[in-house]
Amino acid sequence: MGKKHDHLGLPPRHTPGASADSAATTPAASQPGWRGFVLGNLLGAVTGFMMRPIAAIILGFASIFLGLAWQVGPQPSIDAAHYSAFTAHVDARIVESWVALEFDPASMGTHARWRPFAKAQPCEIVEYAGDWGAPLRRAFCGNRFALNESYTLHDLDTLAPNVPFAWLRDERGFALPQLRLSPTARTWLAANAPADTFMMSDPPPETELDALQVEFDRPLEHAVAGWSTPLPAFPLALDPRHAENAMPSGYVESRRVPGPIGRWLLVLVMAGIGLLVWTEGMAVLLSGLPLRAAILAGALPLLALPWWSEHIPRALARLSPEVAEVIGDMFADFDRTGLLVATEPRRAALADGERVQWKVGDGVYAETLGRIHFTAPTVAAANANAAMAGLVDEVTTQMRAFDAQTQIALFKRLREDKVSRLQRAGFAFVPAARAALLDAQRDPGVQRAAQRFLDEWVTQPIEQPDPHNPAYRERVHILATLADVPVPEIANAVSVWVTQDASDTH
Repeated sequence: MGKKHDHLGLPPRHTPGASADSAATTPAASQPGWRGFVLGNLLGAVTGFMMRPIAAIILGFASIFLGLAWQVGPQPSIDAAHYSAFTAHVDARIVESWVALEFDPASMGTHARWRPFAKAQPCEIVEYAGDWGAPLRRAFCGNRFALNESYTLHDLDTLAPNVPFAWLRDERGFALPQLRLSPTARTWLAANAPADTFMMSDPPPETELDALQVEFDRPLEHAVAGWSTPLPAFPLALDPRHAENAMPSGYVESRRVPGPIGRWLLVLVMAGIGLLVWTEGMAVLLSGLPLRAAILAGALPLLALPWWSEHIPRALARLSPEVAEVIGDMFADFDRTGLLVATEPRRAALADGERVQWKVGDGVYAETLGRIHFTAPTVAAANANAAMAGLVDEVTTQMRAFDAQTQIALFKRLREDKVSRLQRAGFAFVPAARAALLDAQRDPGVQRAAQRFLDEWVTQPIEQPDPHNPAYRERVHILATLADVPVPEIANAVSVWVTQDASDTH
């Protein structure tokens, strides 16, 4: 009893030296050793690293379905209940406006172009007063888009659907566009040469920041916008018990209706798909955890579903920045609550960021449009075409009053700017050049300089009037008036615009 036997029931044989050998070899056989431990952990780390992008894709796909389900289903009902208490109304005034340029140079990796990694979001601070005491201020930031080559500042007029946006005005009544960016972003832009100089000025800007400033410097568009469109009223709706939480009236009205009942079938389908895929993604990501811990870790993020549009892309960025960027863009396309972010002024996007501002007549156009002194009109122009006509009349009048040498220098600089592809102020001087060329009493040197400017102005590439830009008809009319210039090369070059001007007039 108590003795060990082999499988035949016989006691084990004793072999000389066996005890010593067994004692020596048993630990090595029963323990993995340090090399096995290191190899196992290394393999686990590599496998986990490789699985992260896969988990990010699966979870990103699930988050889209779950996010859509929330936005289509519970969110409209929550909004309708919340905004039912917003029964009071007040008009606010815009006191600050800017576009937040969100760009982290570290996100570029080895890429040379920075634009695909930048986002632009317009923001405003409004002030409103009432019987609650001192005036209150509230910040709103709207739609967030990629800062691609088609993004412009002069035509921004909404933060989000039904929410107005406007640039502040300077002392002349001109719009004052402004970007705000982080010190890190500005330092990087100011330290790096443009990755691509195609169709830029000649010589091209030295840095990406210079290129950005030249690109958004559209003095005539900013002047026309200021003179033709007064600062809009900013109507707010609010709960009388919580005036500090006021929201734009148009935004509130669009969310008072909870939506059709039939949408809940779609919600259930999207939520079912989302939960199924989410479970699979979490299984990939948390495969090394005990079951209960994995279930808890996978379920906790679902509690933040109402705020996913902001937080999920950031969480996914820890697994795969590329996937997170795509998911963030997709949320921006459909997320109702993400279209407008209301905060205290100091918490608005880049509220304390470094500022880049455009003032009409500064920068590269200081020696041309910057020489003209404008006064804000007492009454806003009827439309953009009337505003452009008023600007042109002021330029033509002041150009005629300048001495001959000043006029010659200005027309020479305008011609050089056109050659250098810095032609965005030139349209305002075309009528002045035409008047000088047709005036027999004008100094011959002024006439020659005016003719050389006009000849270059109608040489390809021409600053074509764009139907999508303000004052299109007035620009067409300006070109058409050159048809009577006694220089065939100039008159023939604008013949196509004569027909267009005639059709617009009638």
